[in-house]
Amino acid sequence: MNGEALLSARNIEASYGPVLALRGVTVELRAGEVVAVLGANGAGKSTLLRVISGTIAPTRGEVRLDGEPTGAAAPDALARRGIVHVPEGREVFPLLSVRDNLVAGAYLWNNDRRVAADFERMFEYFPRLRERQSQQAGLLSGGEQQMLAIARALMARPRVLLLDEPSLGLSPALVKEIFAIVSRINRESGVSVLLVEQNAAQALALSSRGYVLELGRIVMEDSSARLLSNEDIREFYLGIKDRGLRGERRWKRRKQWR
Repeated sequence: MNGEALLSARNIEASYGPVLALRGVTVELRAGEVVAVLGANGAGKSTLLRVISGTIAPTRGEVRLDGEPTGAAAPDALARRGIVHVPEGREVFPLLSVRDNLVAGAYLWNNDRRVAADFERMFEYFPRLRERQSQQAGLLSGGEQQMLAIARALMARPRVLLLDEPSLGLSPALVKEIFAIVSRINRESGVSVLLVEQNAAQALALSSRGYVLELGRIVMEDSSARLLSNEDIREFYLGIKDRGLRGERRWKRRKQWR
C-alpha cells in the first residue's frame, strides 16, 4: 500500500475471557482516507475499534498513530491525540440537552470562540440538531441521536474518527443522509474515517478501501470498487446471488475463508 499510514493496527489479538475475538488482524488508515471494515455479527469488527480507541487492551500486537505506538493509553488520552470513537448504539447522554451533549464533546478545548465556531459547524452539517438544541437527547429519534453522536465526536476535532455501525436500526433514507454527511465531513475537514458497517453497499460506496473480517481474521482486503465487484462480496454481503455451479464453487471458497 502506497503512502505512510496515519493509523495502523498490526497483528492485533484480543480476547474476552477464553474467547479469542481478533486473530492477528492488521489494518491501516491513511490521512484523509475512508476505510470500511465489513463482516457479519461476531466477526470482531467492534472489538477492533475498541482496541484502537483504548477501550480494551490487545493481548498481542500494537496500534500506532503517526508511527508512534499508542501503548496502554486510556481513551481520553487517545482522544487528545486525535482518535475519537463513536460506538455502536448511539450512546448519547439522554437527560442532557442536544447542546449540552455537544459541549461534552468539546471538553478538550478551553477556548470559547473555538467551541462556538464548532457549534455552528455542527449545526451546518446537521440542521436538525440546531432546531432541537434545547431538547433532551433521549427524546430525539434514532436518526437524530446518531447525528448527535457523530457531531459530539466531531466537537473534539479528531484526526481519526472510528464509526461503529452508524446505519444500525435506521431507515434507508436516514442511512443515505448520514453517509452523505460523513462523506462531506471527510471531504471538507480531512478527517480520516475507519468505518465498521454491515451495510456493505453504503460502506463501500463511501470508502476508498475495505477489509473483510471473518471470525476474527482478515480474509480479504482490496479497493472498495474491486470489493463491490467481487462475486463473494456481492453474494454474501449484498445479497446478489448467482445460481448453479458457480454459486456452489463460491460457497466452497467462502468456507475456506474460515
